[in-house]
Amino acid sequence: GELYPIRMRLTKDRKSKYVSLEMLTEKGDFQNEQLKRSAKNSTRRNQLLNLRKLQAQELIVEFNLKGRPYTLHDLVNAFKGNSAASTVTVKDFFLEVIQECKTGNKHSTAKSYADTMRSLFRYFNSSLNFYQLDNALLRKYEACLRGDNNQNGGIAFKMRMIRRLYNLAIERNIVDKKYYPFDTYKIAKLKSSTAKRALSNDEFKALKEVSLAEHPHLEMAYDLFMFSFYTRGMNFADIMLLKHTNINNGKITYTRKKTGVKLNLKVLPQAQVVLEKYQTDTCYVFPILLRDDYTAAQIENRKKKVLRRYNKDLKDLAKLAGITSENLTSYVARHTYATLLKFSGVSTDVISQSMGHSSVLVTANYLKEFGNEMIDKANDALSDL
Repeated sequence: GELYPIRMRLTKDRKSKYVSLEMLTEKGDFQNEQLKRSAKNSTRRNQLLNLRKLQAQELIVEFNLKGRPYTLHDLVNAFKGNSAASTVTVKDFFLEVIQECKTGNKHSTAKSYADTMRSLFRYFNSSLNFYQLDNALLRKYEACLRGDNNQNGGIAFKMRMIRRLYNLAIERNIVDKKYYPFDTYKIAKLKSSTAKRALSNDEFKALKEVSLAEHPHLEMAYDLFMFSFYTRGMNFADIMLLKHTNINNGKITYTRKKTGVKLNLKVLPQAQVVLEKYQTDTCYVFPILLRDDYTAAQIENRKKKVLRRYNKDLKDLAKLAGITSENLTSYVARHTYATLLKFSGVSTDVISQSMGHSSVLVTANYLKEFGNEMIDKANDALSDL
């Protein structure tokens, strides 16, 4: 007759997983967790079944004696022949995810994980597991970072990377979600009190009209900022990767590197002026990537080098334009585009779609800092009634 596999069900925290015992039997030969006497080699095979059941019970006792939490994932791994002590450490999982990012050509994300990992293990033992990574430890880590003069923005970035890693660990059954520390440890409290990241209408006009006659070295930074603003806040990575083939019949069609959202936008006259200034011998529109055959790692290195110079030049442009209220960076162009659209009465939904955001919530987060200013303007309008 047809043969069926015998499997053992392991259960922890009301979750179950079936593990093969690499034994086959006919359907009618198995009853009450045993093979019937009439089954082939029943005595020997029942001894093996009892032995495997005993092994599972011993593993559970061993885990409990260690006095630390364990997951169904840990139990299944141990039962399959891995060490009962093989609970995945935070560092092990960091390294695994970093490698996955590199394999998937996500070098920037890999670097963010790697920087966070190095930072965390400056202060804590490399044997740290996810159950120990609790609210108290995160607070201690925050205190350590502050002691080394880290600011809110940098601390929040590292905490977000740790939160991202923890969510992946839950997804892969490395840790149970009931131990998730970020329900009580709130990253939002680290929100920086720095100035808003968008220019006002007047500030943008001052920047646009700045004279570069005596500062030709700032011309490319100026052009990139204006191109970003007039292409719906295209960010630096997408400008860098923009190819001649992305521009056809007065339209730019490209896929956002960050979100994978495809965008199709009209080339405005101000963007066309910039496009006509740059001629390259590569497939790329701007002379940022100087060869067609860069590897992913070389592209990432080039991006960091040029972006660092670009942001430095933007600081000089801000001074020339008399802008003192803003730390001008490449990202300000994107925020300014969103904010000035909002002030002109465009809905958040439309702005979200125009910028290629993965969610309207991202756009709302961009704009929430400017809510009070908009309310004040509305009240001023009422006073004229």
